[in-house]
Amino acid sequence: MSDIRTSALGGVPFGTSATRPVNPQIGQTYYNGTLGVQEIYTSSGWLPATGANDFNVTLNGSVTTATFTKEYFAGAYTIASALLDSTYDIYVYDSTGNQVGYTKSPSLTATGNFNKIVIIGGTQGDLLSFSYKTTFTATNTTGEVTAGAFITSVTPTALNSIDDTTVVAGGNFASNVAVYFVGSDNIERSAKSVVRSSSSSLIVTRPDDFPTILGTYKVIVENVGITRPTGSSLHILNNAVTAGTTPNWSTGTTLPEVGKNVAYSTTLLATDTEATDIDYSLVTGTLPSGITLNNETGVLSGTYTGSDFNTTDIVIRAIDAGGNSVDRTFTMFSSNPVWTTTSITGYVTSIPYSFQLVATDNSSITYSIVSGTLPSGLSLSSSGLISGTTSSSTLSSMTFRATDATGNYSDTTLNIGPAIVTSSLRAWYSSASYNTSSDTITDLTGNGYNATKRSGISVQGSGSSKYLLFPNNSSGNPHNQLIHIPRGSVLGATAWSAEFWISHSNTNNLQNLFHGGGQGNNYHLMGFQGPNSWWDGSNNTGGTTGTYSVPTANADHHLVWVLNNSTYKIYLNSTEILSGTFLNGSATASTTTTQNVFVFGQELDTDNVDLNSYVQSDISPYPQEFTGKLYGIRLYDKALTASEILQNYNAGKHV
Repeated sequence: MSDIRTSALGGVPFGTSATRPVNPQIGQTYYNGTLGVQEIYTSSGWLPATGANDFNVTLNGSVTTATFTKEYFAGAYTIASALLDSTYDIYVYDSTGNQVGYTKSPSLTATGNFNKIVIIGGTQGDLLSFSYKTTFTATNTTGEVTAGAFITSVTPTALNSIDDTTVVAGGNFASNVAVYFVGSDNIERSAKSVVRSSSSSLIVTRPDDFPTILGTYKVIVENVGITRPTGSSLHILNNAVTAGTTPNWSTGTTLPEVGKNVAYSTTLLATDTEATDIDYSLVTGTLPSGITLNNETGVLSGTYTGSDFNTTDIVIRAIDAGGNSVDRTFTMFSSNPVWTTTSITGYVTSIPYSFQLVATDNSSITYSIVSGTLPSGLSLSSSGLISGTTSSSTLSSMTFRATDATGNYSDTTLNIGPAIVTSSLRAWYSSASYNTSSDTITDLTGNGYNATKRSGISVQGSGSSKYLLFPNNSSGNPHNQLIHIPRGSVLGATAWSAEFWISHSNTNNLQNLFHGGGQGNNYHLMGFQGPNSWWDGSNNTGGTTGTYSVPTANADHHLVWVLNNSTYKIYLNSTEILSGTFLNGSATASTTTTQNVFVFGQELDTDNVDLNSYVQSDISPYPQEFTGKLYGIRLYDKALTASEILQNYNAGKHV
């Protein structure tokens, strides 16, 4: 038989795939009628000769699928776009449906023979040339599920609440298709669930973790196990979905005060523009015992029974139906009023009196009495003012309560009583007695025992802090700086007391403080001669001194001379320092003598009966006058007790 097979083809052997030459040489050619191509034998086996395996594909949509009438061989292919567009992804498959090649570039390497191609992306109408041999024209399809999935739309685009769903449209959705949401942090968040309605439609539930702060999310679809079409990126839909908005707090950071044993209730409030339900939770911190948070309503309520906890910080989270949350730190506090008043100024009997109790707090305060009774005639207002007029001479112990608007309270125990002992008070000279325009010193008791000062004494200070100043006058007339007081202030008394507040300025010379005249005698009732000798109860027929340190100069001192029949005592700053027997036997006064006076600041000379022109003939050069400040004098026609002296001392120098 003639070899028409070779002669007709220019001497190239031909046949079928089954009749290829055995043990061919590299470079040997053969026409394979089964495939309809001329082959050449290579080190890799029989391959199509140049140009024999070329083909073209025309793109008719976003996804193009074509099935060839024959198999194309494995190997490297060069792809040319008529429109110079390379934004495509190309997949090729063998006759059993297995993927044997993928590319997103102008070259394709197939690892096996293939007869099916899927192209995602590109430009509709473009012609892709794979070394042109036969041009296949295919229709657009969304039914292919073995290539990369692609997405075209989502509806709706607002997924504000947990478990909200959206319909994803696209194609090539395999049964195991996955969907991801990506925010500005570029983290892929898996959909909570994906229901595949078809290869072109999915019902997708948004992730629970879907922060609004990450902006608008893009959606990615992927057939698991299939290479993503990253050349065309049609598997991504940018700016596709919003997560709603974060709640906004309306409640301020400082909450109402918590009261002890008082029902408490306040509502925390946050709002959401989507009008979704908001829940509340405690993130950090501890609520006061007895107080709870309602997670649904945001109400903090209960009754606190603990002690004053001052302040505590808690962090509360408001979370909307979409899982969007915002935290806020709140300050809770429970503080008691703080008492400022530590003592109550004493009252003067039968004189109108008022004293304001003071405690501080962040809210208004109401004052009340817990225990004890105010002296008769005095009352306490709810604003803390003690006022009225009383004749009580009793010291009362009272417990007062300051309660704030929340119900928190503090108690304090204070004493209230006469500012000074008023029983048997006969004459009283203090700040209110001194007048810069007159030498008259008014008796504050109302008994009329006004005293007279000499012109050398000046009034200093102002208001309730006035005092009399006795200057140093060693070279002048000492009788120009003394005070004379009617002896009638203790008329007929065999027990009486003289009380002074002074600040002296000389400890080196004799300083006469208080002298009494009458019945022809000049009584040296009290004085001191520095640095440690005191004149005490003596008369002009003889003297006796006691030894005690003279009070510190230029400092305030409280002095009391007490006579009880023939016994006298001297107190310095509420402490008894000297005592003895009064040498004259008693110090009663008489209305028949011309010198029926007491004198403060100088010795009284019995030879002169003119109170306005005292002359001291037996002492020169006048070393005995008092120099310093006199704040006040009180005379009682009774012997003050040690406790009464302490009370007066505590009342202070300007009372």
